[in-house]
Amino acid sequence: MKNRMLPYGYIMTNGDIVVDEIEAEIVNNIFQAYIDGEFLSQIAEELKVQRVPFFEGNYEWNKNKIYRMIQDTRYTGAKNYPIIVDKELFERANRTKEERGFQVDKSSPTIEWIKRNFYCYKCGKKLIRYKYSESVRWACKNGCAFYIKDADLLNGIRGVFEDIRREPSLLQNDHRADNYRITPDIARQTAEINRAINGGNMSFEIGKKLVLSCATVKFATCEENRFEAYTDYILDIVKNTDEKEYLSPRFLSEIVTQIAVKNGTHIVVSLINGSVVTKLIGGGNNANTK
Repeated sequence: MKNRMLPYGYIMTNGDIVVDEIEAEIVNNIFQAYIDGEFLSQIAEELKVQRVPFFEGNYEWNKNKIYRMIQDTRYTGAKNYPIIVDKELFERANRTKEERGFQVDKSSPTIEWIKRNFYCYKCGKKLIRYKYSESVRWACKNGCAFYIKDADLLNGIRGVFEDIRREPSLLQNDHRADNYRITPDIARQTAEINRAINGGNMSFEIGKKLVLSCATVKFATCEENRFEAYTDYILDIVKNTDEKEYLSPRFLSEIVTQIAVKNGTHIVVSLINGSVVTKLIGGGNNANTK
């Protein structure tokens, strides 16, 4: 695989450095996307998805490549390179870079709780909240190509509990399971009890010992039926909590195990009974469980 000898957007023709018009358009799109609020990793991911070649046979883009492009003065004509990016666009992009500083915003107790429990549905990585000069956005730590604003996130979470309040059947999934699973040890001890009973010569003490031993082994394999144990508890809390408190850390800590965002379009709330309720970001009564 060949490596680029010139910055992206330029080619060598007859010994002269000239503009590659197709790549130059991509360069300008990158600068504009960055100014418009996209993350470096988002821009790189979009280019990879669109199969835009970085060079011959090389489709690998990453945030470091984008970062170097944003601050490369050759695009504005430095070192006698032909101009691809006008000076105003270049300066706006670099002001944006300085303003962002990739600093996590100080926030409310609710946002702090969400930071500890908010994940990307696609890859499982945590989402990070970044503050820009004009807005705050969440993005996947792993670079998945989407972002979400505070307002959409909070409205989506609140909407999940409003939907549950109106339609408790959203929690009525088939989560039931056997109290325990039969292991070879349980099967052996059960057979031993049956043989002793059928033999007709089992004393009370021996029978007691066998039964208690088998019960202990069974108990050790029991798994909590979270659906039956917690569904009524969740419904009781949701119905008896003022809707204004649905975003309080106290309320969320009581019944939520995790919150995720799916494709940048849906909020996915996992509850302590094992149910998962999804809500379209920005409105709509499309909550569902799975």
